[in-house]
Amino acid sequence: MKEVESLMKLRKYEEALRKLENAMLLCDNSLQFISPSEEKISKLKSEDLKGIPIQWRILRGEILLMNNDYDEAMKVAEIILNSPGNSKNSEAYALKTKLIYITGKSNIENAVRHLRRSLEYYNKNEKAKLLINKIKEIDEQKKLINDNYFKKKNFEEAIKQYDILIEECTNLYLTGTVLIILLRNKSTCLMELKRYTESVDCTSKALFILKRIIFKKDEPSSNKIYEDCKQKILFKELYKKRSESLIKIEKFEDAKKDIEILMVLEPYDETILSVNKKNKGNNEFKNGNYELSKSYYTEAIELYKENYKCYFNRGLANMKLYCYNSAIDDFKDAYRFDNKYYKAVINIAKCYLQLFKPDNAIEELSKIHIDSNNEYYGEYNEELETAKKIKGVNSNFMGNTDYDQILNIYREKQDYKYVEVIILEKMAINTSNKELRIQYCTEAINNLDKLLKITIHNYDNINNSHRSIYEKLYKSRAECYMESKSYHKAVNDYEILVKLKNNNNLYVSNPYCLLLNRAKRYIKDTEDAENYKKKGNELYKNKNYEDAINFYTKAIDKCPHCNSKYYTNRAAAYMMTLNYKEAIKDCITAINNDKQSILGYIRLATCYLQLNEPNQAIIYIKKGLSSCILNEKLEELKKMLNKAENLSELKEKTEETNYIYENYEMKISNYKLLLKKYKEYCITGYIEILIYKEIAKLYKKMKNYNKSIMNVNRSINILNQFVLKDKKEYIMNEYKKSIFKEYFIELLKIRAECFLEGKFFDDAVKDYTLLNDFCPYDYERERTRSFNSKSPNKSECYRILGLDESNNPTLANIKKAYRNLARKFHPDKCQNENQKEEYTEKMKEINIAYEVLLKYKN
Repeated sequence: MKEVESLMKLRKYEEALRKLENAMLLCDNSLQFISPSEEKISKLKSEDLKGIPIQWRILRGEILLMNNDYDEAMKVAEIILNSPGNSKNSEAYALKTKLIYITGKSNIENAVRHLRRSLEYYNKNEKAKLLINKIKEIDEQKKLINDNYFKKKNFEEAIKQYDILIEECTNLYLTGTVLIILLRNKSTCLMELKRYTESVDCTSKALFILKRIIFKKDEPSSNKIYEDCKQKILFKELYKKRSESLIKIEKFEDAKKDIEILMVLEPYDETILSVNKKNKGNNEFKNGNYELSKSYYTEAIELYKENYKCYFNRGLANMKLYCYNSAIDDFKDAYRFDNKYYKAVINIAKCYLQLFKPDNAIEELSKIHIDSNNEYYGEYNEELETAKKIKGVNSNFMGNTDYDQILNIYREKQDYKYVEVIILEKMAINTSNKELRIQYCTEAINNLDKLLKITIHNYDNINNSHRSIYEKLYKSRAECYMESKSYHKAVNDYEILVKLKNNNNLYVSNPYCLLLNRAKRYIKDTEDAENYKKKGNELYKNKNYEDAINFYTKAIDKCPHCNSKYYTNRAAAYMMTLNYKEAIKDCITAINNDKQSILGYIRLATCYLQLNEPNQAIIYIKKGLSSCILNEKLEELKKMLNKAENLSELKEKTEETNYIYENYEMKISNYKLLLKKYKEYCITGYIEILIYKEIAKLYKKMKNYNKSIMNVNRSINILNQFVLKDKKEYIMNEYKKSIFKEYFIELLKIRAECFLEGKFFDDAVKDYTLLNDFCPYDYERERTRSFNSKSPNKSECYRILGLDESNNPTLANIKKAYRNLARKFHPDKCQNENQKEEYTEKMKEINIAYEVLLKYKN
């Protein structure tokens, strides 16, 4: 018996049972002919052991209990209690009470009451006394562990305390549901700590005990037996915990068996339904129905939030659908529920690389440390090296990213297609070249269409992340089309953008509607502007330059963009009217808008040459030569450069001559040579007016008034051809509304001064009268001076005194007129100090006229 007890202390219960039963066989010869039970651990039947001492039989009952053969152990106790004279056997009664309690058929209060009764039968039953105290104590300990450790999430300490209680129960041979509950609670703590393998061990032990209690054997004959079994709730709890833990450690076949049992126990259990949804998702994923598989995984997650495998699988589906941001969130959740799930982190890095975020990929991969023997080490190392290589290129070139090199790195790896769209989008954003931006956007759109299998721009069913990328690409391209004046193409893109925005949110006003309408309006305005330009061209051919200018102006005003051709055309019309200043403005606008507008450079240079500014012409000719390398009119510009350089040299030679008397002739000679060179280059018209004026000024300084007047006349004659056209005489209104009014005044002033200084008083009076008509009072003094410097005739004197010569005024009439004018223009009568000098000159003129007429009458 001591050997048996020793084996029990060593927890070798099966060996202890064999040892004890062998001793029983030796003790009772009648047992030699009894056939042993095939279904039980024990070889003997309890009803055949009546000849064996009660103590041995009770010990056998304890050993059977520890071997989880509760049914046979109960038979031991009941046979003893039912035998004559043993109905109040204390030890048998205590054994039966314990069995009833640990099989869940009695609560603590009833168990304690019956144990106390066993003491009434025999007050020295130490095992019963110990059980009374320990049953209550163990129950209290369970409550303390729950309150002090489990609720405070101190799971490690809770596990330690549960292990102490499990050890104590085992020592007391207190197994059954008592031990099952402790194992269940410990399993819960292990799952919280993600120690799923240990959790599986705990729940497996608990299930083994429970099955022996309920089914009296290790496994039921079929899962259907669970439908009406006792302890159904406890079975459900244990199978649920074990299936969840098995899923975590990826033992899916074992988990599937548990789930099949759970479906019998609770057909609508969330965990079971979650696994079913996941399996459906897996099937759809295999068939390439990624969107549908994703919806199944989502339903599975909603049923069971901690199903990390569903998060991972949904992440894979999102990757297949190119929804990498969503995939990242899923893989992060998968890793959060299982921090050994390295594949999830590797996939996070892959997603970041697809989004062209190598820094994020490196950061995620740096969080884990994979041993070189790990199955994922190769893949982990490969992604890390790729991310570092891309980051290295991205950080070079002083902030200028070499996108072509990065694309080559990605293209070495077959799986990275989506990132090409992202990189092309960035290339489009970072280039100022509109043609390149359009090219990059178009390539990115085509690539994304191909990946998403989009046909005929049907974006109705795309998700918001892809919708956002399409919106950026189409918007950028549409803006480039607008800037490039390709309004029809812009309209096509804006129509797609309107649909994209409407599908995205029907309740937000669509900004692309306004842009679409603007693009359509620009098409109409461009057509109208082109018609105005054509009309202007016809008028230009018919030499109706003023009207041509008006139509070109209408074209410019109507056109929604700066059209260089309109400006160069108007510049040509301005040039024909000698309005070179406005022509220069238009040419500069044209070349600022289009650096390759060679007509702009040619006409701008021509204007500067007409204004005798060859150095300015050279500057713009050189700009044109560098900007219009492939233009067919480049040779014309080169010839102009040669002419301008020759003219510049001559002009500098002219301007180097000092303004002293001896050099005037030389300067005049140089001006004549310069004019000759202009004519040689077929540059005439306005330049002649300018040079003749400068020559006239020089002759005036030399007091050679006749030649000065001659050169002024030349300038005026050329000017008249453009202002008066076919008119035979000066018409003040023509000059007054002309842009050459000030220039004409300047020429008249030079000639008038020459007439006055050369004593051609009648001609001087005429010019000053013209000047006075242009600018009243500005030239009145010079006109009077001219009049005073000559011997006025009788008719002029009558006019000055306000008399009509045809009426033959008398002396009295003359004196009366003189007195009236004297009262009016005498300097003492002037109230305005500024006009006093003018009054004085006027009075001198009146006095001269009066004196001449007095002499005539006398």
